[in-house]
Amino acid sequence: MKRLSNTIRSAFQRLSSREQTIVSVALCALVVYCGWWFVSSVVDETQDIRLQVTRRQQSLLEVNSLLQRYAKLYPRLESVTASYAKSELSFEQVTTELDKVIRNSVGTDAYDLKKMRNPVNIGEFDKQEFTVNIRSITLEQLIKTLYQLQHGGTPLFLGKIKIDGAPNSDKVSATLEVYSIRSTA
Repeated sequence: MKRLSNTIRSAFQRLSSREQTIVSVALCALVVYCGWWFVSSVVDETQDIRLQVTRRQQSLLEVNSLLQRYAKLYPRLESVTASYAKSELSFEQVTTELDKVIRNSVGTDAYDLKKMRNPVNIGEFDKQEFTVNIRSITLEQLIKTLYQLQHGGTPLFLGKIKIDGAPNSDKVSATLEVYSIRSTA
């Protein structure tokens, strides 16, 4: 190493003063350029790291938000799943439940029940639709029937309602779309 240093010094001293100045300026420029390149690389890397930290903090906030939403929605999912599990009814059970509801609210079983098309698959459940035609019912009885269907102990769900009535009559006819849910598992 000392020998190399001596060789460089002797070669430098053999140069003219003008050449020594040029080599010195070139060497200083090279040192400044290398220093600038090193500092700019460190600054760029620091900016990249700060940008990554900012992105990861935003991702963390999004994950926390999703986690909080999950914590709120999971009990609802369990509740809906339990409700679906309780609502598994066969056609005969639907008929029995509707008989109970309509007899309790109307006092008669003057209705027709039709099973609609094949069950529709909803994830791990099948939704079976039924149409209930009530030929003659007062509005008060209809409201009581609808309330019992929707809020009673029956695992039936109310879809659409169509009400037809004569202008001079207090009785109406109603068509209700009711459905039940059955697990496919």
